[in-house]
Amino acid sequence: MNIQYDKIADALYMRIREGVVEKTIPVDERILADVDKDGNTLGIEMLEVSRQFPDHGPESFSEQLLHGIPVRVISEGSLLAV
Repeated sequence: MNIQYDKIADALYMRIREGVVEKTIPVDERILADVDKDGNTLGIEMLEVSRQFPDHGPESFSEQLLHGIPVRVISEGSLLAV
């Protein structure tokens, strides 16, 4: 699994497996699922992620991610957590 967080878009993408995205299915207004032609989930995108944590903005949210989950921040100075 590969997890990327984009601070500018405030979006988190979890790639579950490689494949060609056939369509994107809205799960709700903040969650989208990418599926292949067989309906297998390839990835999940979460929008407005930092709003899920009202006491924290995008900056502190990305810091929290880096301390607990291997995640690659892809905007404003990309870095890779190990």
